[in-house]
Amino acid sequence: MGALCLLAVATHTALSGSLAASEPSPEPVSLRKLWFGQLEHSLSVLPSFLTEALHGAGPLATESGFLWGYCSPLLVETSAALALLGLLHRRRDELCDDDARRVLGWALGFTALSVPAFNVLTQDLWLSVAWGRMANHGMNPFAGPYPLALAADLPLDYDPMPMTYGPCWAIVCSFAAAVSGGAPLVCWLLLKLVLGCAWAVCLWMVSELARPHGPWRRTLAIVVTGWLPLGVHCGVAEGHNDVLMIAGALLWVRTLQGRSAAGPLLLTASILTKYVTLPLALVDLVYHLGARSMSVGRYLARILPACFGLLAGSALVARSLRGFGETAAMHDWKFLDPADVFRLLGRYAGWTTDPTGVLIVAAIFGCVAMLELLRLGRAATHEQALRAQLALMAVVLFACTGHVWPWFFVWCLPLAALAPSFWLSWFVIGAACVAPFTIVHWARLGVEGPARSELPSLVMYGAALAATAAYLRLRASPSATSRAQRAGHAAG
Repeated sequence: MGALCLLAVATHTALSGSLAASEPSPEPVSLRKLWFGQLEHSLSVLPSFLTEALHGAGPLATESGFLWGYCSPLLVETSAALALLGLLHRRRDELCDDDARRVLGWALGFTALSVPAFNVLTQDLWLSVAWGRMANHGMNPFAGPYPLALAADLPLDYDPMPMTYGPCWAIVCSFAAAVSGGAPLVCWLLLKLVLGCAWAVCLWMVSELARPHGPWRRTLAIVVTGWLPLGVHCGVAEGHNDVLMIAGALLWVRTLQGRSAAGPLLLTASILTKYVTLPLALVDLVYHLGARSMSVGRYLARILPACFGLLAGSALVARSLRGFGETAAMHDWKFLDPADVFRLLGRYAGWTTDPTGVLIVAAIFGCVAMLELLRLGRAATHEQALRAQLALMAVVLFACTGHVWPWFFVWCLPLAALAPSFWLSWFVIGAACVAPFTIVHWARLGVEGPARSELPSLVMYGAALAATAAYLRLRASPSATSRAQRAGHAAG
């Protein structure tokens, strides 16, 4: 299974340059394609078929060729990961720590191979290169869009915009731009290395956090996080800083049971990378002031350095709120969220579902989060803390952002892998299996209408409900009940 997945990852990395250069849509030749054409000339020492592929020529330039070239490795990775999960479940009583180490080693190998892959569907990482150059030229990337002159040699088709990420990512981008000396590929590769290392930290943290629960739980967590293409492909290969944000959050989870100021500082670094982990501060508050009964004075002393760090980082953005306004405006984008299912029903029923569908989704996930926080206040266990974190991030993902890019599932997937006895975990895992496929057809082919977002949402959340139902049925089976009873007797 590992070799098959590794081959699929290597195939995507090898094809990514050609896929990124191909333009199957009827739009004029773009800066993106022209830039890869320049790359072809600079790499003229390569065989001709490779340079032609970098120029976007060949079978991958057609619509069907692009879809097959992009989706086939993803399909192989997903199938292999699910097959491995089934095999491990059948042998769960025979697993040992060596098995967990082996699947972790494979996952780290997938990550390493994904680092040099070109980002195909989005140009977000190239935006980061432009913003890093702005910072190095003494300009505030949060105050206004990057000048076209600073991005003249970058494959960017997007309209110039202010930075929409946090100040921690701005510092990373500025450092990469300074070290690269203005070379676009070097800066891009440095940022990819940062993301690859961040995802490796995520995998290591998942492995360590699951270790106390035995080889089966540990192996399951690593396979879900590191073998499904959601993280390694959407996060590392496509180049999204969500993996850096969630790495900081997982490091905070590791320190949650302690009382030092290091934990809140790590969470602050995560928040200042991409903002959306801010609600996890509520888990920290309830965990320590609830069942653990830490005094208010001691808790305030614990979080004081983090508060100063948050204020210092926010000051960089507060010099101009335009970038933050750009981030907030993205809430108006509506696609691939659970409310899409209601929009699809309304389309054919002839009635308007917004904001009804949005409110229903918010009510469902909001109630789940409130319930898990109440349980955390009564019993501050590590397992319950993970459930509360997942429930809160699910509210952010499914009810607050307004749209769900595939890589947004990175916010929830490691937490879901660490809490497999929670039905919401399997909802997230089921959706994460389908998510990498959901934007391929319109991000590059320009598909519109119900097939653009609503039908993919129906498939994705249908898979989420199917995975949840399968878990609940499995948990209710007599064999699962007897295993739980044996585990309880062994613990007693």
